[in-house]
Amino acid sequence: MAAYEGAFRAAIEDEIAAFDPDVIHCGHIWVQASYAADYGIPLVITAHGTDLIGFEKSERFREQAKKAFDTASAVIAISKDSAALVEKLFGSPEKVHLIQNGYDPMMFYPETCSVREVLDHFDIEGDYDSIVSFAGKFTYFKGIDILLNAAALYERDGVATLLAGDGELFDEMTALATQLGLKHVYFLHNQPHEVLRRLYSCATVSLLTSRNEAFGLVAIEALACGAPVIASNEGGPLDIITPEVGLLFQSENPEDLACEVQLVLDGDIDFDREEVAAYAREKYSQDVSIGALIALYEAATN
Repeated sequence: MAAYEGAFRAAIEDEIAAFDPDVIHCGHIWVQASYAADYGIPLVITAHGTDLIGFEKSERFREQAKKAFDTASAVIAISKDSAALVEKLFGSPEKVHLIQNGYDPMMFYPETCSVREVLDHFDIEGDYDSIVSFAGKFTYFKGIDILLNAAALYERDGVATLLAGDGELFDEMTALATQLGLKHVYFLHNQPHEVLRRLYSCATVSLLTSRNEAFGLVAIEALACGAPVIASNEGGPLDIITPEVGLLFQSENPEDLACEVQLVLDGDIDFDREEVAAYAREKYSQDVSIGALIALYEAATN
């Protein structure tokens, strides 16, 4: 731990010397933020969710997290659910500000492409006319096992389920797909943004299956490309998903998820893809959140 602290303090001190910042903005209420609190520079922290999960599950770094929170001029929560949890764990609701994450509209937007072009990029053969997409880290809380168990129920000829991402559960999830006998599920590993943009632009629907998600930026990026999103009814998606742009399913319930996917695939529920993309652009573009962030920085320095 001493070596870890020394390395982070050296990096922080190098950046302070190079940039002479008016404000330090840390990405989590966690250990690094507690180090940044020692330099007499106004501190703003964003709680992204994994820090709150760590705080609840383990006492190991709680004192550092409390120090960071107490020192911070402001703490940003990225969803209403996250804001409530920050206030529950740390108190001081007057310090907590809701500023939702924004996506880059120069990177995520509807792109004209065909399902076949997307599948050819990954050397996927077969007669498919629909794509169900997922992008995210292969870790437990992302609920990829829930998705695969749902796929075992909704899978059909003509529908390819494409999962982009990597992580510690990648091999376990590919093994689960084999165990379930899934024939139309493809694992793509991590993909660059421009490839994800084309994937979302061609997807009939995109899935966010997290057991708990503080915000869900991948859902916003999919919406920005015109893809309706089916997300679990926990955390950040409750703020994001409306009936005009997607559906919510009962968290950790693959049967419910499969039913929702089937409704979209069967055309029983239809979405206007132009309206879906406009919703993301008007509500979640980075331009929307930058003004609020600048105001918070200015308040921290006054």
